[in-house]
Amino acid sequence: SRSPSSIATQWIGADPRDGYSRRNGVVRSFAPVTIRILVVEDEAVTARDLQDVIAYLGYRVAGVAADYSAAIAVADSARPDLALLDVCLQGEQTGIDVARHLRRAHSIPIVFLTSQADARTVA
Repeated sequence: SRSPSSIATQWIGADPRDGYSRRNGVVRSFAPVTIRILVVEDEAVTARDLQDVIAYLGYRVAGVAADYSAAIAVADSARPDLALLDVCLQGEQTGIDVARHLRRAHSIPIVFLTSQADARTVA
């Protein structure tokens, strides 16, 4: 299994210690621990990597969901501060549909994620 440090380096593209302090060999994040991030991702391995990076950077995972219904349920109960949304989800409804609900119901910022590179998805 990869360490959160190596995962953070892969996802962020930089040394994960940037923005951190070192005291007695312990890395401490300056990130506020009160920020709660919702992860909406239908690939279990990717969702787990995102959770590891979020925790490593000092934030809290508000919840994880793989489809529209679960995402809405988690968001309505956990009230996240930010959502990371995969564009393509299990089922008929997409991450775009989740974003519409979250913006309308909770006015939270959204960051879209996708492994798709086709023009239709990226546009």
